[in-house]
Amino acid sequence: MGDYEKAVAEYKITARRLHSGVLQEKIGRAYRKLGNCAEMEKSYRKALQSMDIVAIDLPENLADIKIGLCYYETRRYKEAVPYYLKALQAPANQHTYLAYYNLACIHALQKDADKAVSALRAAIKLNPECRNHARTDGDFAGIRKDPRFVKLID
Repeated sequence: MGDYEKAVAEYKITARRLHSGVLQEKIGRAYRKLGNCAEMEKSYRKALQSMDIVAIDLPENLADIKIGLCYYETRRYKEAVPYYLKALQAPANQHTYLAYYNLACIHALQKDADKAVSALRAAIKLNPECRNHARTDGDFAGIRKDPRFVKLID
């Protein structure tokens, strides 16, 4: 049993005893490291239902963004998209740009320049640093020469 598996087992025992959202969020993080997105989602949903959730910064749209990221990191792009779209339905906050940026990456990887540029434009509007990151992000390699992309990152 690896370190993350051991951590999950120990966190689960403690979380059941304490009904802790903070521990559920930590279990979710461990599942993300293991690439187990379905279990990550279950843990994050439990964390959001917990009374002590105020102790951690986990607004619902960030939970959806992180779950989407788990699918993205395991190259399950089709499964990631609904989580990012759900995150965008929540009121905008300091995390919203991440959903737009990651959607832009997925669309670029799928060579859908229209959707990629549109999502990247929204991300940059919310966080101008996305422009700098997009300049070197390998996910945009397939659309890097598209004039709209070039104009957007210049």
